[in-house]
Amino acid sequence: MSPHVGKIAQFTLVTDFTIILMHIATLRLFPGITAATIRAFLMPPIRGVVLETFGAGNAPQRADLMDALKDACDRGVVVVAISQCAKGSVSADYETGISLLKVGVVSGGDMTPECALTKLGYLLSKPELSVQQVRGLLGTPLRGELTLPTSNLPRSLSQAGIDESLENIHGVLSQVLRLSAKRQNIPNITVSPTSPDKPVSDDSIAAWSWTAAEAASTEAALLPFLMHLAVAKDDAEGLAFCLRDSEVATEDAEAQEMKGATIIGGVANCIDPASGRSPLHVAALNGSIRCTNALLKAGALVHLRDSLGHTALYYAARQGHESIVDYLVKAGANFGGSDIEGGFVSLIAKKALHAHDERALRIWTKAGAQP
Repeated sequence: MSPHVGKIAQFTLVTDFTIILMHIATLRLFPGITAATIRAFLMPPIRGVVLETFGAGNAPQRADLMDALKDACDRGVVVVAISQCAKGSVSADYETGISLLKVGVVSGGDMTPECALTKLGYLLSKPELSVQQVRGLLGTPLRGELTLPTSNLPRSLSQAGIDESLENIHGVLSQVLRLSAKRQNIPNITVSPTSPDKPVSDDSIAAWSWTAAEAASTEAALLPFLMHLAVAKDDAEGLAFCLRDSEVATEDAEAQEMKGATIIGGVANCIDPASGRSPLHVAALNGSIRCTNALLKAGALVHLRDSLGHTALYYAARQGHESIVDYLVKAGANFGGSDIEGGFVSLIAKKALHAHDERALRIWTKAGAQP
């Protein structure tokens, strides 16, 4: 490993690289080129050659030329073939290109002459690399210098891999819809023209198909996750997007059925099924002042309690977020559930009193506690 890795340092040229440049060259093939010319060109101290071939990697198919190239490759000279054309890549799809590979010439893909020469010099300057390793790395993109043929692409980047990834995404979204289906043991705040007891359509959890109704269903399922994340980071822009995007703009009757779960009031009070917390709970815990204000304006309910029975006001006071306590109290919030019945408020307020923590006492008093 280079001693400069992970350090801020001035760029320096490796001495070995400068020396190796004197032992590499480019050879441009032309009709009528002789085997003697190639042999003379590949004699020591030459260690590497960029061979500029015709078209997509073609070369004269004379036996004496191939023998000259094979002899050099067998001696350890690294020969990389590129195209003389301004655009395009060498290919092994043609018989003439295959013959070069058989004698030991390495395909340089679509590298330019300058790129191939620089890469060849760089690799040969590495004493820890064998000739075979250099040949292997020449056909491997190190810094995006060449484009892999489709057949050599990692599966994740090939069309088959992309199709498979999309299929996986569709599967994940189908599971999101399935798990987001209404369950009786989870509080559900909706405003809907249809009966709240109407079961969720099986279509919304069926194998993926992109209908208008399912698009709306997917959006309704994903918006709560996005909203909780935006609120945790106090990202007012992300929260505004969720509140704005929650209005379903479609005439499809099935999609309209989802509107109850996605109107502003509903999304502003969406419950995290794991903790039972609303976005307002998340804002209070994380000190998200901007999002607290936005949620209250959007109709967030201040009296909701999470799975532990705590209110957003309790979390704001416990975390010492005085500004959020002020917002919540102004909106009519008070302690309830486990805050009072579990003795949490009185216990923490008394601890603040005994510790002479004036700031904590002020916050708890504002919130309605009596130390």
